[in-house]
Amino acid sequence: MAELFSIESNVLQVIIAHLAVRVTGAELDRVRHSETNHLEAYDYALRGQQLVNECTKETNNKARKFYELAVALDPAYARAYAGLSRTHNFDWKYSWVNSPERALDTALTLAKKGVGVDPTDSRAHAELGFAHLYRKEVDLAIASYRRAVELNPNDADVMAELADALVYDDHCEQALEMFDRAMRLNPFYPDWYLHYKADALSALGRYEEAISVIQSMNEPLNCARMMTAALAHLGRLPEAQKHALLLLERYPNFSISRWARVPPYKNPEKIQRFMHGLRLAGLPE
Repeated sequence: MAELFSIESNVLQVIIAHLAVRVTGAELDRVRHSETNHLEAYDYALRGQQLVNECTKETNNKARKFYELAVALDPAYARAYAGLSRTHNFDWKYSWVNSPERALDTALTLAKKGVGVDPTDSRAHAELGFAHLYRKEVDLAIASYRRAVELNPNDADVMAELADALVYDDHCEQALEMFDRAMRLNPFYPDWYLHYKADALSALGRYEEAISVIQSMNEPLNCARMMTAALAHLGRLPEAQKHALLLLERYPNFSISRWARVPPYKNPEKIQRFMHGLRLAGLPE
């Protein structure tokens, strides 16, 4: 079993040779270099990834424990550092800890650590982009995401995250095109692709389309904030208030003033319009 990663690397190099494609030095390094040679660490990272995407305080904490186990087994495992960074970023984003700003700093430190131990890991660069994004360092975030896409242009997840960063940079139309490309690359895309796409549509004021996208999700409740604001802007207040209650059930500590500091829109008009929709629905200030 321990030879599986080596076999995978050899197979990829044979495919490249037979296809006679041209690859950069960084791409070849990525093919030759396994994420980790420790199968147990790899298993822990997969478990962490599954849990962190559920986006609750409980699953976030469980995911962190798995990522920490992966790092303990392989201190040079970039993907595990990236996952750890995401858990701390979520602690800040959803106010799951008493010192959210410290969590945001930790997220950045861990993302940099991931890039440092393996500069060819596209997900590590993407996580650095995510860390910069929620520190309102949008230009740095986009640069990190673009580097991640250069390292692995076929990673649909990274492409979708770059598209999300472009939404906050006020390039929503470009972002929508990129979301469509990511969905073609990964036809079995997770809900968060749709979440990000709905965000782009909402930022453009295309609320009916945003609602339609949210309703196509497996777990629409994960978009309760966006659904509430979109319905309110369309004048569908009873529905908006219903979703506002669902939001408060899931995030009892939610407040408009707190959430206003989260989305890293460069254009202040975007966040002001979003918050106005939440106020129309009667969410607490």
